[in-house]
Amino acid sequence: MLFAKYISLLVFFISSFFMRAQVSPIAQGHSHNDYDRENPLFDALDAGMTSIEIDIILVNGIIIVAHDEEEFDAANTIDKIYFKPISKLIKKRGGALYSEKSRRQIQLLIDLKTKGEEILHALDTEVQNYKLLFDRRGLDKKWSPLQIVLSGEVDKDLILGSRKYKYFHVDGRCPDVKKKYASYEMPLISEKYTKHFKWVGEGEPKKKEVKKLKKLIKKIQSQGKKLRFWATPDNEEVWAYLLDQGVDYINVDDLDRFQKYMSTR
Repeated sequence: MLFAKYISLLVFFISSFFMRAQVSPIAQGHSHNDYDRENPLFDALDAGMTSIEIDIILVNGIIIVAHDEEEFDAANTIDKIYFKPISKLIKKRGGALYSEKSRRQIQLLIDLKTKGEEILHALDTEVQNYKLLFDRRGLDKKWSPLQIVLSGEVDKDLILGSRKYKYFHVDGRCPDVKKKYASYEMPLISEKYTKHFKWVGEGEPKKKEVKKLKKLIKKIQSQGKKLRFWATPDNEEVWAYLLDQGVDYINVDDLDRFQKYMSTR
């Protein structure tokens, strides 16, 4: 009986591995607050997410995955929770997080919760240990499996005005669209949904809101950038609306629900 139990467990783990490896990536899937999930990174990959949100703080020179400096676990370094397991998975899967055939670049949206250049320097030092995995801003002709986009407490001029932090791209806001940063510098524009729109999935959105959304999408995508909203209602009606209009990333809290929805779309 004991032997049979071990065989069953072995079959389960092998099956889980192959199921994870064969997940189809969802181009529009963004794992919102991924660091706060039961299984950071792995839950997102199991659900096919292609963008993963990571909040970080700097504590005694170490990059810690956490939302603020009041409550954190010093053991949860970005290397332990993300970089190291990502590196191992890419090696196992032939050069990509999903499969070599998909060639889907994964976006790590890293939200800086500590101000100043010290956190940039510390993050850059961590990235250097895995530099072959990351896209270098405007320098690479070859495909890379990962791209880092920085959000939060970001000094755009410090990053984009220098080659010092060449592995970092910047998450912009609507006012940045007028400045026309190159898409390889600022590949993403993020905005708070409720700042612009009131529709939450009940009834039909007002024509005025639809028109505003279409205009915003066209303006951003004409520059080769992608659009993401945060603070969006987590329901099928809003997902369908945003996807139909052409929003690039859907901010997802309920990963299983979103994956099931996309499988029937």
